[in-house]
Amino acid sequence: MGHDWSERVATAVANRLGVPASRVELATRDGVRGVVSKTFAPNDSGLQLSNANVPIPNFVDGYDAHKKGAVPGYTLDAAFAVLAEYGPPPGTPDGVGEGASPAT
Repeated sequence: MGHDWSERVATAVANRLGVPASRVELATRDGVRGVVSKTFAPNDSGLQLSNANVPIPNFVDGYDAHKKGAVPGYTLDAAFAVLAEYGPPPGTPDGVGEGASPAT
């Protein structure tokens, strides 16, 4: 619950910080709330937008990327594990993201 508005808020915060982020707008389809996202990656960058559940199976044993609803292993720590191998996106201001770390 709240994934739609939380993604929209995260986009607004990123924009205020000057951090490149996907454009996210609230949407409804067939009565179901969600979002529409547009990638921030330049066309020639080779970057592509992906749901977090795509790479998480590489980091969390037994993670089921096809399960709907709450999925064990879909955590902030798992997201940080996935992102640890990547640097910030092109255009990110110096120093942004250096304080990000998994929960302790």
